[in-house]
Amino acid sequence: MFYLIAEPEYNSSIWYKEILTGIISEKRTRRVSLVTLSDPLALRDKQISEEDFILVASSSLKWFMNTLPICEKYFGNRIVLIANYEESLLQGNYSIVTSNIPQGIRLLYDYLNGYNKKKIALYGINPMSASDMYRVRCFISRGGNENDLFYNDGSLSDCYNEFDSKKDEYDAVICVNDYAAVSLIRHLKDYEGYLIASCGAATQFSDAFSPSITRTHLNYREFGNAAFNLCNLLSKNPYIHSVKISITNSFILGESTRNLPFKTGGVQLFDPEVSGSGGYYSDPEISEMINIETLLEIITKEDRDLLCGLMSGKTYQELADQYYLSVNGVKYRLKRMFKTCGAGNRTEFEKILKKYSVVIKGDSK
Repeated sequence: MFYLIAEPEYNSSIWYKEILTGIISEKRTRRVSLVTLSDPLALRDKQISEEDFILVASSSLKWFMNTLPICEKYFGNRIVLIANYEESLLQGNYSIVTSNIPQGIRLLYDYLNGYNKKKIALYGINPMSASDMYRVRCFISRGGNENDLFYNDGSLSDCYNEFDSKKDEYDAVICVNDYAAVSLIRHLKDYEGYLIASCGAATQFSDAFSPSITRTHLNYREFGNAAFNLCNLLSKNPYIHSVKISITNSFILGESTRNLPFKTGGVQLFDPEVSGSGGYYSDPEISEMINIETLLEIITKEDRDLLCGLMSGKTYQELADQYYLSVNGVKYRLKRMFKTCGAGNRTEFEKILKKYSVVIKGDSK
């Protein structure tokens, strides 16, 4: 049994809805029970076993710290937090799925620096958001300062008014999310005088807005997928007490920076990170084995049959003919499995499985 509880204000956000979609997709695949709660005190009326886990989603550190003691009473360390908090604030006997905020800020800051933009503002900061305040610390560590911060205390119009009085000092702006970026562009009479980038979040809205916005991008459904898979990993390995998984950002170019290409300069656009207590999970070998175990946990019998045929050297067409699928259907299903193992294609996937002498047993036909 899996329980899910979310901060009341957060559960109406687009981010939580995407996370929930990822959780539900995993639930359907595994055919397990999921109970959603709106109040942690409701746990006292539940029959909770030592095999049950709870997922906790929150953007408010205060709410989480108030909720955690209640969850610990019923679940011990069988808690997986889905949130964006600074690591130093999360010293506890629980696991977490979070975004790699330092990597996201680094991507945007280094991208703008690549075009000699030295005076950069951080715009639209919600002082009540733990993730935004983490972005502030990361921004300052990259070279920004306190005077470059523009806060949204419940009014993006007021935020712009503050920026308007100082806008001539800046040649580039990093917005904490796409809503802040859209608001800024709407208020500016000549946004083309700046390079404006965003930490992302509202993908469909951003895609529909003109000009398109240069941004980092997170697939929030992956948060739900990862949290569910992490619970399964911990249930199979009770000696593990705390694991952190960071979901990495991709980078999307848009018209708000005139589609100027990323000058890498040695900067990695993708910086995957899976770590745990004592750095154990930062070991690439451990990470690969966890990915393989996750794959073996989630695949269906039909998936195993496809993998067995794949590892025996069959072509996509031969697999399609054998299992009455289209070639595109075979490729789609296998691509999802490649991704789980961190592989970009068939060759990389087969190399990983052979590296650990993994044998996939499927149907004998």
